[in-house]
Amino acid sequence: MDGLSLLAVTHELQQVVGARIERVQQPDRDTLVLVLNGKDRAQRLCVCASPHGSRIHLTELKASNPMTAPNFCMLLRKRIYGGRIVGVRQLAMDRCVTIEISAYDELGDRRSYYLIAELMGKHANISLCTADMRIIDCIRRIDFTMSDIRPMLPELLYEYPDQGVKQDPRTASAADFISAFDGADSIGSLAAARGMASAFSGISQATARRLLDYCGYDEVSRAETAARLCSFFSDYSQGAYEPCVLCDADGVMRDVSPFIPPGVNHVRTATICAALDAVYSESDERERVRRGSAALRKTIASNIERCERKIAAIQRDLPTESELERLKLYGELLTANIYRLGAGFESLTVENYYTDPPERVAIPVDRNLSVADNAQRYFKLYRKGMKSLEIGSIQIRIAQAELEYLHSLEYQLAVAKADEIDALAIELAEQGYLRKLKQRGKKSAVRPETHRFVTSEGIEVRAGRNGKQNDELTFKLARPNYTWLHAKDIPGSHVVIMSEQFSDATLEAAAAICAYYSKGRGSTKVPVDYTLRRYVKKPVGAKPGMVTYTNQRTIYAAPDERIIEALAQRRY
Repeated sequence: MDGLSLLAVTHELQQVVGARIERVQQPDRDTLVLVLNGKDRAQRLCVCASPHGSRIHLTELKASNPMTAPNFCMLLRKRIYGGRIVGVRQLAMDRCVTIEISAYDELGDRRSYYLIAELMGKHANISLCTADMRIIDCIRRIDFTMSDIRPMLPELLYEYPDQGVKQDPRTASAADFISAFDGADSIGSLAAARGMASAFSGISQATARRLLDYCGYDEVSRAETAARLCSFFSDYSQGAYEPCVLCDADGVMRDVSPFIPPGVNHVRTATICAALDAVYSESDERERVRRGSAALRKTIASNIERCERKIAAIQRDLPTESELERLKLYGELLTANIYRLGAGFESLTVENYYTDPPERVAIPVDRNLSVADNAQRYFKLYRKGMKSLEIGSIQIRIAQAELEYLHSLEYQLAVAKADEIDALAIELAEQGYLRKLKQRGKKSAVRPETHRFVTSEGIEVRAGRNGKQNDELTFKLARPNYTWLHAKDIPGSHVVIMSEQFSDATLEAAAAICAYYSKGRGSTKVPVDYTLRRYVKKPVGAKPGMVTYTNQRTIYAAPDERIIEALAQRRY
């Protein structure tokens, strides 16, 4: 966000002046949300100091909050909760906004506070100051070891960021714009845009290039171009702007603009705040998921590596069937020739009567033991090896089942949304992979919410989001004669057609849902098994979501996101 877009946001935020602060939330480390109660309706003001998306705007999104509020959030609740917004102003054309708040302190005296948002990329910060501009605290403290020029710590006097020598374009004359083009051979060149960005505050180089295209630069008369720029900023100062979302060739939202640049793929929005909300909603969701799932990904990856090492170690130590058969053969051949052979040798040669014609076999023996004792030694080694093979095979099956479960968790975490991370963390804790989370108060029994879809013939189809939801859907919600689906041989969600009678179209739609919510989402076609729910069984001691099934058939489906969105939008 540059100063030009921020000016439009500040203009729109004048509607919250006089609103009462009902709640203060901090959904993540860098983001604040103030829930406001205005004259007409409740509104949410988002202030974000993330290095990758610092901004301020009204939002319609409701982000989930941590169980324990951060210290800065608790401070704001103490100081400004119940207060009213007195004013919102921008520092010239810089990326800095001050929100003046009037609130009562613990003694009932009215106090003035300034919530100052510096939206400057990696230097972004949010500070709460007193009326005499003394810092109470910041969302990101900067001590003297980090910056000796402008530290941001409690009790220090707040100083606004240095604006340098750049000129405010709203007060610039045509001559000022012409002088900004002096180093450029052409007004449409990169040098001209760079000159504007260097001369005027609040204009990035990318915005300058789009602004020149918007004003229709004139290569013949630079004075004409300068006059158009003066007219643009004059109108812009009065609130005349056209907010839009800029998209790339694939239609992915990339940026916002307070005007519509020619030749750029865009989507019009009613307000600049709506444009910012649209652009950053998806990126914020991805960032929250990335942060929230980092520790879980590490835990799952380390346990996958542990299971793989365990399986490899067991397989390495297990005797092969050929080795066990050889031990048994040696014992039987020694027993058959017990009266023909003598002791005191290191090797005995006998005929193997299992081959045709019989072959001579040299059997290593212990010279200190009799032939009978050597035979019994081989039988003992054979029995021991068979027992090791039996136990080792069981251990391998257990480790492989755990590995399959961990891979399913890995997939669920890869596609999880921000509000699903906590459920996965609880599941990992319950299975012993994490420390059990401490819960305050009584645990409320809340039924997991599954994905719900409606097919063209009005039949409901459900899909689980995680292992516990899969178990809930399959064994509690689904009836025995409902049709159950799962992607073949890969991790994915349990899908159930919630009806006993349906057409092939519903089966194909359910298979597409199953393919989409599986690890094969990136494939063109995914094999999907389907069977009646009565043929789905959960082995004793199996992990959440792990089942066996029989009597299945296989159908191939395409994981098309457009089909899934259409099914999700239908109402049951």
